[in-house]
Parts: sequence; C-alpha cells; structure tokens
Amino acid sequence: MRTVAVIAVRSFGRLTGQVTSAFAVTMFLSVSGALFANDLFAAEGTVASPASLWAVSVANVLPLLTSLLTMRLWSEDGVPERADLDLVAPVPERAFAIGRLAAAYAAVAFSLTLALVVPLTVLGCCAPALAAGLTTARLLPAWMALLVFALPLTAFGSLAGVCFRRAAPAAVASAAVTYALPYAAYRALLAWSPLARIKLAESPVTAQIADAADGFFSVGAAVVAAAFAVFGLYAASKVFAMRRMAGGGSLVLKMSSVAAVLSALLAATTLSLLALRLDTVVEWPGASRTAAFSARTREILAGSPKVVHVAACLRRGSPIFLPTARLLRSLAAESKAVAGAGVNCEFVDPRWDPNAASRLVRMGGGEGLVVFSVGARHIAVQAQELDERVCASAIQRLSMPARSEMVLFTTGHGEPSIEDFGPSGLGDAVRSLRQDGYRVGTYSSATSPVPQDCAVVAVVGARTALSEAEQREIGLFLAQGGRVLATVSSESDGGIAALLERHGIAGAQTRGGGRTTDGSDIVVTAFGDHAISRPLDGAAVVFAPDATGFRLPTNPQDKGDDFALTALCLGGDVSFAVAAEKGTALKDDLAIRPARMVVIGDQSFFLNASLASRANANRDFFLNSVAWLAGLDVSGSVGISENVLSARMDRMHRIRFLAISVGVVPAAFALIGLSVVFRKRRCR
Repeated sequence: MRTVAVIAVRSFGRLTGQVTSAFAVTMFLSVSGALFANDLFAAEGTVASPASLWAVSVANVLPLLTSLLTMRLWSEDGVPERADLDLVAPVPERAFAIGRLAAAYAAVAFSLTLALVVPLTVLGCCAPALAAGLTTARLLPAWMALLVFALPLTAFGSLAGVCFRRAAPAAVASAAVTYALPYAAYRALLAWSPLARIKLAESPVTAQIADAADGFFSVGAAVVAAAFAVFGLYAASKVFAMRRMAGGGSLVLKMSSVAAVLSALLAATTLSLLALRLDTVVEWPGASRTAAFSARTREILAGSPKVVHVAACLRRGSPIFLPTARLLRSLAAESKAVAGAGVNCEFVDPRWDPNAASRLVRMGGGEGLVVFSVGARHIAVQAQELDERVCASAIQRLSMPARSEMVLFTTGHGEPSIEDFGPSGLGDAVRSLRQDGYRVGTYSSATSPVPQDCAVVAVVGARTALSEAEQREIGLFLAQGGRVLATVSSESDGGIAALLERHGIAGAQTRGGGRTTDGSDIVVTAFGDHAISRPLDGAAVVFAPDATGFRLPTNPQDKGDDFALTALCLGGDVSFAVAAEKGTALKDDLAIRPARMVVIGDQSFFLNASLASRANANRDFFLNSVAWLAGLDVSGSVGISENVLSARMDRMHRIRFLAISVGVVPAAFALIGLSVVFRKRRCR
C-alpha cells in the first residue's frame, strides 16, 4: 500500500507540473461553462433544474478531460529512459496501475470541484433569484454523480495510456473509446432500429446523470461504473505486464494474459446487465423534485378510458429534450402503476424520422411540440410549456367530450393574423385556444352580423377604428348577452373607443407606470379578486411600456345600463386590465345571460412574442379571460408552476455571465496553473 501511495503522489506531482494538464483543465472549464450558459438560456421557462443542466453540460466534456489528463501517465514524455525504468523497476504491475489511476482521478476530482465555481459564484452574481436555491448541498448530488461517471473514464484513459509510448496516440485512443465510440454506437442504434428511436428517449448515460443530479441515484448505474472501472484497472495492469515481457516470455503466457483481459470484459458486461436488470433507485434526502405525481394527475390517469399516445417532436440535442423525455417517461410509468388505460410515448427526431414528423405536422404538431392523441382527437402542446399540470389537463380534455364554443377574431382593421406564428402574430394564442377545445375563426364585422353560435368576439390589435355600423353590431351582440375581448393602447384606441365609452370603460384611460425589469416592459404581480385573476396569485404578467392603465371607481356599482368594472392587473393606482359585467344583480336568474367584456391596455399582450416566455403568465391570463367570457369554469387554470426555470437575466447579465464563465474563470485558473508549472520547472 505504501508503494501505491508513493506512485500516486509522484504521478500527481508530475501531472501538476505539465503545461498540457493546465491547458486541459482550462479548456474543460471554458467549454463546460459555455455549454451550461447555453443550456440555461435555452431552457428558460421549462421544468429543467439548474443542477441537472450543469451536470449534463460538464458530463459532455468530461471524457475529453480524462483523455488529456491520462495521456502522459505512462508515456515516456520525451524521456525514453523514464519508460524503460518503469519496465525494470521491482514494483508489481498492479501497484503502478492503481497509483497512476489514483493520481489521474484526483486531478479529475479537483477539476470537477473547480467547475462548481460557475453555478455557485458566477450565477449568484448574474441571477440572484435563480442562484438562491442553488446551494452547495443542492449541487452535491450532481458533483457525486459526475465523480462516479469519471471513474470508468479515467480507468479507460489509463488503459489507453499504457498501450502507447507516446502521449498523443494515447489521448486519441482514449477519446475514441470513451466518447466517439459510445456516441457512434448510440447513433447507429437509433438509425438502424425504429423501435430504439421510440423507446430510447435520451442517451442512457445522460439520463442517469440528470436523474442523479436531481437526487435520484441508480444503484445499477453505479455498479456498471464500478465494474468497468475495475476492468480498466485490471486490463491496464495486464497490458503493462505484457510490455514487460516484450522480447521475452512464452507465447502461451502472453495469450493467457489476453484471455484474462477478455474474460474480465465479459464478466464486467455480465455484471452490468444483471445490475441494470435488478436496478433500484435511492432518493437523496431533500431531493429537488418528487418521484410521485399529484393525486389529481393519478386520478386522471386512472380514469382515462382509452390509451393516450404522446409523441414528442424534438431534436435529441435540444436542451428541452431531456426534461421533456424524463417527464413523459415518468408519466407512462405512473399510468401503469395506477392501472389506467395507459400512456404510450414516442420520440420523433425530425432529422431521423421525416415521415413521422410529417405525420405530426398534419396533426397540428411540429418540431418543438408534443402531441397528445386519442383516436382522431389530438392536442398539441409546446414542449417548453410541458409540465405535470399540462399533461394531466391534456389527457383529461381528450377523455371528455370536446367543447363547441366559438371564438371569432375580427379582421379588416389591421389586426394580426391568427395564422401568423411570427413575433407579431396571434398563431400561438389561437393554438392554445384550440388545444383547450375551442373552435376559432375570423369575423369581418363590415360584411356580416355576429354569428349566432359565437361565444366570444375578440377585437385584438386593431389599428384603425371600427365603423359606427360595426360598433353598433358588436353593441347589439353585447345587448343580447354577448361577450367581447378587446385590447387598446396609448397609441391606438383598439378600434372600439366609442363602444367602450358608452359603457364607462374608456374616458378614464391614462398611461400608467409599474415595475419593470429592463425598462422595456411593465411587470404586474398584484391582481384583483376576480375569477380571471384569482388563480394567478404569485405569478407575473408582462405589459408593454406604453400600456394603458384604467382608473376605476373605488366602489363600482351597477348603474342602469352601465357595466360593473373590476380591476384585474393592478399597477399602482391604475389597472392595466379590466373585467366588465352587465346586470350582475340579476345573475342569479338563470334566464338572464349577463353581457361581459374584458379590456386589456396592451395591444401586444397576446402576440406570439409576449407568449413565447414561459416565465410570465400572459398565456394563463388570456385563457382565463376567454374561459370566463365563454361562461366556463376557470378555477382549474393556474399561473406559473413553481418548478419552472426562470433565470430572470436581461441581455447585459447574460453577456456578463457568459463572459465570466467562458473567459474570466478559465483564464484565472490558467494563470495560476502556469505559474505553478513554471515554478516547478525552475526548482528542478
């Protein structure tokens, strides 16, 4: 044991005195920091945890780090006498293999510890709200999972090093075995087997690391890592023994060593398959997420009368693929546990499966969407919006009769198109309505009256005013108990200024102020006591900086034909959204259908650009408004899920975080590492 310790200490000292080691760690910190920043920005609004994003980002670079750190463990390093001395030294091969592996593993552990600087320190400077829950204890499971993953990588790097006398071939061979070969095998399996493309959601290694980072350790995966680490260590000692026998020894002895290595590989593979077959998961105390679904979700899954098919159309390299696949995989397992009809998951990569992707497009899906289907009915959901609540609601809607309420958007006055999915279109809002079962269309108020089967008329983004005849037609629709959703702004009256004035809403408009994040928006977190806004308590909606505020009476009362007004989104002494209902005193009479209006002081509130961020509740507010206008229950609608990732970094903070992660931190280590290397060289 003392011999092993001496070899380990000397090998570690040799690693710290090499420029290539400082370069390897510097590049590791820089690339892993860049990947983490990119994944963090791309996963904004998803349910991915920062710890799992960091762990996966580091894991993608870890094979290259181990290859560079182990490439000089056994090489002659420009001094042939050093390699010859190893061959004749009276030290067992096993001691050499264990000592040098321990030295390289210590260097890898040191590098992983340095990588914690980015999420613990740098992220805290640029995104305090996100970093508040990202403590050392929270990152400890991810760090431990990476240490387990690094063990077989280091062992195979040491094995590649003992097979070559030069460092460069050893590094190439190690990277090929630990990175290129597994990646190529996985991609070949996906390309060759359609069943594998459906069943294998993400890379098994990536899935295990992400789960472990969230506090769920797979005992089987740990056994696999240990088995192949022992195999790499054993094979390295045998190959080193055969190098010592070069030019001498019997052929039978050399062949027996080769047979022993192959037998060890077979044993490690068999043990790994057995461990995965009997795998069990251990939960880390205080895990960030719970493995169990809510009682409501389990009830919906158990009561589903038909099998629900779920198809996720995502590229496997997308940052949102991992959390989406994990959620759907857990949902399918939960459906079997509650003895429901079941959930079948399918993962479609548009690059590998163009035919399957085309089929999803015909169903209303496409890249970045998840399609839930039962028979001929289907619902498409943005993958970034996917969480347990969205999945449960989609399954519940497919299990119930479809709604028949009609929502019509006015046209002919410069309104955004409901088929436009660009930043200035309404395609995203309309898709959300259709996902909730509404029928959606357009209505030209200049050519025809409001159809009798219309539940809600939406006047959204009108740039020119509606004619008197058109406003009279919509007024008649309201008088008969109709429902209207309208948007206005300080630059535009929304097309229906006269109509709003007749009902006491316009005329009290004023440009309001409020909280803002970067000066280009107004953030509202205070809501009135109303069916639309009540479920959004704790969430935030975002308005444009020129949004119009409405001043309402302190105690609004019904006055004849006037509407009773309720403030929905409070910003100081004004409200940026108002709900109006006529005849509230008679609403208990079932023969009376009270007219209703919702007026929003922002023309861009429902546009695609505003709904793109899952970090705001604009979409929930929009859907709640339509549901209340249509006379439906909105109590099931909620705001932002607590586990939605929201870094809340503006452009400057993102640039700063990226610059520090990719440049400043690696450069600081490079200066320290190079100073240590040159100091050691001067002391020789």
